[in-house]
Amino acid sequence: MVLDRVLGHAPAGIERALHRLPVAVPNRQDYRRLVNLLDDPESAKVLHHAAKISDSTIRVLYEMPGPLRRPLTAAVPGWSDKLDGLADGLRFLVSRGVAPSFDEIVADLLSVTQYGQLAAKFGDWVDGLPLPGSMPPPIVGHARRLDRSGDVCALAKRWRNCLADYVPAIDAGECAVYFWENTEMPAACLVRRHGRLGWFLDETKGPRNADLEPGPLEIVAATFAEIGIQTSRVISGIENLTFCRAWQRPPYT
Repeated sequence: MVLDRVLGHAPAGIERALHRLPVAVPNRQDYRRLVNLLDDPESAKVLHHAAKISDSTIRVLYEMPGPLRRPLTAAVPGWSDKLDGLADGLRFLVSRGVAPSFDEIVADLLSVTQYGQLAAKFGDWVDGLPLPGSMPPPIVGHARRLDRSGDVCALAKRWRNCLADYVPAIDAGECAVYFWENTEMPAACLVRRHGRLGWFLDETKGPRNADLEPGPLEIVAATFAEIGIQTSRVISGIENLTFCRAWQRPPYT
């Protein structure tokens, strides 16, 4: 009755979907997304066969390109975790020249019917990327890269966090720590190299590992994105799939 009053109709299968929602009330955006998904017959079939519908189930399915929802969710066990951020990952691969357009890379995936095939395809795409050429720049907006081990350890001691644990990785050229020097929202930014995928912003924390408010966090992320360093969520789906491929490879003999 409520949906009829608000939307003018009740999506098919809404009662079944409501029984699979968590006990906690999802946010308003998730309810809107759920209604949109149930209005799409292919997406609705995915939800009707889901054992449970969580916040991540709704978000991941909603963000996934429409044509890929049924084939990929059928091929990947635990898809709501493994395919998180997939659409962003596909856009990233297109930007790196893996495919001429987003529509073409989506079309290429429509033939995938098995998890192993999907992992192999993503693994081949990543293997074909060129290696990153250099370290990220010493200055990014208000952020200054801390190259001396002593500076990193001093900040870790002052802020009472675990930054000092990253010194060996910094020395090996695998990650970099930036100090966001802003009196209103100082932050430590961890930038890590993710193999051939390049450099990404993994974490941004305040003193004592405090989380930044959404507004300042978005400012930091946008500043790094301007120079090509996006948050690592962009490639989370790619890494989940390529990790599966690496795990399936036979050991060298």
